[in-house]
Amino acid sequence: MPVVAVRWSPTETLRHRDFAAYSPSGVTLLDSFDPGMTNAMRVAVADVTGDGKGDIVATTGPGIPATLKVFAADGTVESSLAPMRRRHVHELLLGLLTAAGADAATLAYHAHGAGETEVFLTLARRAALRAAALGAHREAAAHMAAVLECNQEESPRDRAELLDRLSFERYLTGNEVAAIAAREEALQCWRE
Repeated sequence: MPVVAVRWSPTETLRHRDFAAYSPSGVTLLDSFDPGMTNAMRVAVADVTGDGKGDIVATTGPGIPATLKVFAADGTVESSLAPMRRRHVHELLLGLLTAAGADAATLAYHAHGAGETEVFLTLARRAALRAAALGAHREAAAHMAAVLECNQEESPRDRAELLDRLSFERYLTGNEVAAIAAREEALQCWRE
């Protein structure tokens, strides 16, 4: 019998124990994410570990920072996978989710995990703009900070523009100290 992932929660509200895995070894409840999470999750079954057995892949849905968990058939979780295997999982999911039209935040997460720096930078910028437009200012700031951290070779002008946007997003979240720090760094870049 193959591994099958199904919705476990009998209620309409999503909870952290939403899915069960049915396999020849029995039923396993998956503690996938934060216990307080109420957003949707995406779940699929695929052999991502390369052992010929079905693994359960769960990612967070739109509206919250993207997170991936792979529940391997042998009971291990993605975080315990070897780095190259984890990178392969992200590469695989990036391709599948791109074809499925996933949102920029989810794709950016997997591009970063796959080591696809240029793809990550493009998607993270797009995700930041979308989050800001939707009023998700913490998420927008997190994407902008990730772009700045990942791309140290950006031109001073481009870096200054992104730092100005980051400053504004941090201000909107009530983080005035970080907003001022980003604005001061932007001023330094503008002077270069």
